[in-house]
Amino acid sequence: MKLHTFITKWSLKTLLLVQLAIALGLWSVASLYWRDYETPELLRKAGAIPKHASAFYVSRDGEIGIMGDSVEDLESEEIHLAASDVAGVFVKDKNWNKQEVFRLLDWLPNLQFLSLEHREIGDDDARFLATLDVPMLIISFNPISDDGLMALTANKSLRQIWVYRTNTTEEGRQRFRQLRPDVLLYDRI
Repeated sequence: MKLHTFITKWSLKTLLLVQLAIALGLWSVASLYWRDYETPELLRKAGAIPKHASAFYVSRDGEIGIMGDSVEDLESEEIHLAASDVAGVFVKDKNWNKQEVFRLLDWLPNLQFLSLEHREIGDDDARFLATLDVPMLIISFNPISDDGLMALTANKSLRQIWVYRTNTTEEGRQRFRQLRPDVLLYDRI
């Protein structure tokens, strides 16, 4: 084999590999950019309302709360909201796309609050919710049972949970409190 041929083949292979690496890098950057800026709009289309971090506060003892105006102003859309800006998601649309919303929740790096009231959240859904990094969860008015509540004990970021008017029992709620004394469980209005 001639030295010139070997160098030419090696150079072409190297050139193709470099081009492939550049293309993959550009695709990765574009994908991250797309996820960050398209996710809030995709959530809206799936029936959820994303809210900005300014809608929430953290008290001195670490409790997370919702600013009063934000609760009243849930229906307004926030313009130019990126996924990294979304701290809360409220699912109010009765025709929401559960699979799509659940898929998109994983794309929110700063999620602090998730409200799924009246959305037919059951024990299988609780297993997914246990994998989310979300400190505040409202699942009131849903058919979730003690099994689903026990699945939520695996969510290590959880700090507050609302479960009033669910199919959980007093024994199940007490068992949750024993397993997760660091989580405030609200079971009464």
